[in-house]
Amino acid sequence: MRKKAKGKEVAFDPKKAKKLTITMNEKFPAYQEQLTTLLKSMWDPATKSVDDKALNSKIPKADMKKGMPFVQALKKRLQAGEAEADVFERKLAFDETKVLLSMVDYLKRSANLAEVQIIKAQEGGNGTDVVTGAAIDKAAMPANAESALPGSPAFLFANVE
Repeated sequence: MRKKAKGKEVAFDPKKAKKLTITMNEKFPAYQEQLTTLLKSMWDPATKSVDDKALNSKIPKADMKKGMPFVQALKKRLQAGEAEADVFERKLAFDETKVLLSMVDYLKRSANLAEVQIIKAQEGGNGTDVVTGAAIDKAAMPANAESALPGSPAFLFANVE
């Protein structure tokens, strides 16, 4: 094991055999869908703005912490002149599963990986192995699985024993 600067052990040793777990998600989180719909209904294309007080009053308190940065990012894209359809529709122009599957051999060769696993995350925290079709329960999902979004998968390297 290699040591971190503060003396803590690192769980991953790049010199040993490696496994890459890619977690993808086909759906955006529910709060993002709700906030996108809310912003779309309140957005004024003429002024390229929204009434922030009215918008904030309609955002549920539970979603405020993670929702506000998301809304601000959408507003910034709209104010920069990005097409409303592109910002509000949020659909991928490609099949993410096919793209990731086509990359497996290349990733194995270029990163010298022993194994590449692609997991499709589902609501409730469970997942499905894209290659084998095996169900993966929440406890066996990678720690970073929740950060996977459509078009932005999560990657986790681990050593293979």
